[in-house]
Amino acid sequence: MSRATVYLDTSVVSYLVAGPTADAVNTARVTATREWWATIRPKTSVVVYSAVIAEISAGAPDMAAKRLAVVSDIAVLASTVDIERLTDLLLRKGLVPPKAAFDAAHLAFASCHEVDFLLTWNYRHLANPFILRQVRKLLLLYGRTAPEVITPEQMLKGFEL
Repeated sequence: MSRATVYLDTSVVSYLVAGPTADAVNTARVTATREWWATIRPKTSVVVYSAVIAEISAGAPDMAAKRLAVVSDIAVLASTVDIERLTDLLLRKGLVPPKAAFDAAHLAFASCHEVDFLLTWNYRHLANPFILRQVRKLLLLYGRTAPEVITPEQMLKGFEL
């Protein structure tokens, strides 16, 4: 049996290295992300794409360095013309707004590379069932499938080999 392929979006990497916070939701996300990293990550094949590297390189230099360090041993898969076209299509159809072009790229990458799971904490554009319903319909028209979009917390509760 092959390992599940998990595409990490930027939010997961950010929560993994986040410092302490008084916000209970963020604290729970940090905890779940770190637990996922320790327990589920070793059982999966984790990948990112260059857009993730670009996003995590931005911001405060010390935090960017921490984010880059945790993904240093993760495969960075190449972009393709199909990914660029699908990203553009998701944006043109209005399924993801132009200001969230990286989110459209995450969906396109995960679909074109046929990953099993897109792991994210982004509920606005990625882990959003209303958007995903439309994305799945569009992808089917183009002979593609969508990955399961899931949070680390959800994967911790349901992941089995």
